[in-house]
Amino acid sequence: MASRATGLAVPNARLPGLDGRRALGVWAAPGPVALVLRRAYARDAVTPVLWAARSEPLLWRQPLAGSITLFFAAHSLVFYSVVNWYATCGLARGVPAATAGYHLLVYKEVAKLAPGRF
Repeated sequence: MASRATGLAVPNARLPGLDGRRALGVWAAPGPVALVLRRAYARDAVTPVLWAARSEPLLWRQPLAGSITLFFAAHSLVFYSVVNWYATCGLARGVPAATAGYHLLVYKEVAKLAPGRF
């Protein structure tokens, strides 16, 4: 949803009666709907006991857990750096705002289809 919101923000802002804030505000509607549906689902679900007495050590005391955390942090840093700066760099090079948004939309959609490759 977020990739679609960023890719369609400029074209939606050009629609009659919408400005930039309202064009992005349209995408806030699915959140409360999902929250209501989640609460209805959670009411019917059985909650298991998660923290019973454990014989093995905590996960965060394992060295591998810290390494995996750092790897995913670096992976996220690269992805979000591209996401945050691409449109700005495109605008600086003369790419129209709507086209830069579409490029970002395509990048995010392709990144969702092939995780770990971009």
